[in-house]
Amino acid sequence: MFISHNSKVVSFIAPKKYEKKSSSLPKLPSFKNNYLRTFLISLAMALFMTFSLYGIYGIIADRGEQPIHPALILLIFAVLFVVGYEFFNSRFVRRTTSVVVAFLVSFCLTILIMALVKFMYMAYNGTVIDIGWERFVITVAFSLIGSVLILKYFENF
Repeated sequence: MFISHNSKVVSFIAPKKYEKKSSSLPKLPSFKNNYLRTFLISLAMALFMTFSLYGIYGIIADRGEQPIHPALILLIFAVLFVVGYEFFNSRFVRRTTSVVVAFLVSFCLTILIMALVKFMYMAYNGTVIDIGWERFVITVAFSLIGSVLILKYFENF
C-alpha cells in the first residue's frame, strides 16, 4: 500500500509467482563419468583440429586454389566481423580494442572455415586417401594429446 498524490490510500495486488514451465527442448545427457566426458570432448576437438590442419595443407598444396569463391569468403568475413564487433564491443571499454579483436577473430575463423570446406572437398574427391591412414592416425593422436592439455588448462576459467 502507498499514498498517492491525492492523499488517498491505494492498494495494489502483488503479482502471482509463476511456476517455471518445463523447456520443450530435449535435455543433453549429463556424463557422470568424467573420463568418458573428457575423452569424448577431446576426441571431438582432436578431429576438428585434424580436419582443419589437413584443410590448410590442401590449400597450400593446391597453391592457394580456394574451394570457396572469393566473394563468399569476403561475405563470411564481413558477417563474422559484424557479429564479433558487437560481441566484443559489449565486453571492452575502448572501441578500437573491440575493432582489432573482432578483426583478428573473424580473420582466423574465416581461414578455419575455408580449411574445413577444403577438407570436405578433399574428402569428397578422394585426395585425403593420398595422405595415408598412418599419418592421419598419428595426427589425430597428437591432436588428442593437445586437446586434453588445452581442455584441462582452460577448465577453471
